[in-house]
Amino acid sequence: MGKEEILAYALTKIGAYLDYPFGEIPICVKVEGKIFVELYPESTDYKITLRCEPMLADFYRQQYPNIVVRGYHCPPVQQPYKNTIYIDQIDEKMLFDMIDHSYSQVIARMTKKQRYKVLDAIDKKQLVECGAIYFERIEEGFRGYENKILEGSREELKSAVYSLWQDNGEENAYVDWYYGTLQAEEKERIRDVLSAESKAILSRYEAWTDLMFLPLNKELFDLTMELNQTEALFCTYYFCKSPCTVWGNYDNKYQCFMLKS
Repeated sequence: MGKEEILAYALTKIGAYLDYPFGEIPICVKVEGKIFVELYPESTDYKITLRCEPMLADFYRQQYPNIVVRGYHCPPVQQPYKNTIYIDQIDEKMLFDMIDHSYSQVIARMTKKQRYKVLDAIDKKQLVECGAIYFERIEEGFRGYENKILEGSREELKSAVYSLWQDNGEENAYVDWYYGTLQAEEKERIRDVLSAESKAILSRYEAWTDLMFLPLNKELFDLTMELNQTEALFCTYYFCKSPCTVWGNYDNKYQCFMLKS
């Protein structure tokens, strides 16, 4: 596997960018100033250093002796948390899984403020300050707001929600995101019903374990609509310019809540 393919994969991670803090080698990939990939591209010593949870790091070293070793050029205090992998001797999928894990380890060690910054995410208080209609139980919505039901085919419903998004402007739309708070079995159940395209998008958000509200973009819109349509995970949309909150699909119906006239 070539360095271009490895770097291209690492750079698909949200917030990832190239940096060269030690000179031309290693080639580093960072997120919010933290390294999660150190690539040594010399053909005679082709390897990569990645972060890893200590017990898992030790497991890899035992499973792949002389292929996965303690972190190269790492201070002793960091070695339990890093592995160096000789790239030509390991399976591509395994290497990509290790890069995923390295990225998630960096994200997990960030402060909440740093994690939110990477995603441009906001919390509940900020969402309300943006003008969104927010409530935690649907009964509150029926009591406090005007409401209507969107219904139709999957494509008709997707088009209706998309129109609300466009009417409000891309900068005035958010979707709730709590996938990261779920248990491993629940996540696996969700992945099992998604298309390959949505699984690929979902993988970009695997590292986040916070409940947060994300600015709506095309990939998140496509993913969350499929999550709603398959009833794998109910996602709520918040439109803030002309306040309207759309609760996820129940039997091909989306409940919309608006301010009372």
